[in-house]
Amino acid sequence: MSDQTDPIAEAWRCLKELSADPSVRKIAEARDQARRELNAEINATREEARQKERREIARRALRQKLPIKTIKILTGLPLKEIKQLATSLTD
Repeated sequence: MSDQTDPIAEAWRCLKELSADPSVRKIAEARDQARRELNAEINATREEARQKERREIARRALRQKLPIKTIKILTGLPLKEIKQLATSLTD
């Protein structure tokens, strides 16, 4: 297979040609930055949802009178946060 018909070689040649153009490179960098920001936002939203679910599990466990140490093991929440949730349930 010669380099002229090799799709990988052709893609590489095209990439080198495009990345030599500053305006194309700037567009590609902006697109990559936007993609990274979107991924970071998605990950942050997912983590926020996980934390919310952990707190809800802790609330349910507190209502069932499970020991705080057990709730900590089940949820991974810090003891301080679990105690705050317990206090908020009794208010």
